[in-house]
Amino acid sequence: MKLLAFDLDGTLLTSKQKIADSSLEVIRAFLKQGNRMCIVTGRNYDLVKPIVDLYQLDCDLLLNNGHQLITKDGTIQKESSMSDQTARSILEILVAYDFLFTVHTTKGKYIFEDIDTFFDNHMKIVKQNRGDDFDDVKDSPLMKKDIFLANTHEVTSIDEFIDTGAKILKIDARNFDAEKRVEGRLRIDNLPELAVHSSYEAFMEITSKDANKATLLLEYANSLQISKDDVYVFGDSMNDYEMFETFTNTIAMANADKPILELAKYITDTNDNDGIYKAMKTIL
Repeated sequence: MKLLAFDLDGTLLTSKQKIADSSLEVIRAFLKQGNRMCIVTGRNYDLVKPIVDLYQLDCDLLLNNGHQLITKDGTIQKESSMSDQTARSILEILVAYDFLFTVHTTKGKYIFEDIDTFFDNHMKIVKQNRGDDFDDVKDSPLMKKDIFLANTHEVTSIDEFIDTGAKILKIDARNFDAEKRVEGRLRIDNLPELAVHSSYEAFMEITSKDANKATLLLEYANSLQISKDDVYVFGDSMNDYEMFETFTNTIAMANADKPILELAKYITDTNDNDGIYKAMKTIL
């Protein structure tokens, strides 16, 4: 039995936030042969489940950059969170340097601003990044207010957040002020318990160093009695880096970050040009 491990954004999803028909065809044929698949993503459960349901994917979910495992029936199988002390330290830095941030936790998503303002800021950032291509993604789950804000809670202070008892799995943080971003990042890098991945300059994904996509995927494969050499990892960005270091069969999309391309055993076409289909037809 073999296991396919797919990153979502930039990999299994096209730039239009869809799964290509060619990808679905080859994946379903692969699963019918008695193999398995899983999704390994930085996203939280509420932003992945609608995609899984829409495309009727039969798979478990490795979420929040390897800090949460939720099985296909919705059972939380594992969570790896920050300590309370580390949580307070990182939140103090993010607040002090005016980061916009989202806290993904064992009790949902927490924000330190008005919920409508939070969603408006999200849409502004997407529109700025997408430009004329925004219409391509406007109907995707990521753009739908009810889905994007599912299980989202407002708090007004760090103490109020700590009092909820929620444990931090991952923080998404943005800062478009270059000076504050650099100064804040220097302080974050001085917290030895944390790992930081960045897919573009103004954005960071912050987690504990205790886990990452690779450690959880390896543990998950072992639980299925699938050897490391029978795991096929598909990815494109820096939060996939540890998986590309750890596993033998790694497939980078042609649109991947340079360090991922350099580590990959195989390089396929882009996520918009049938990269998944071409890789599976060639490699598997």
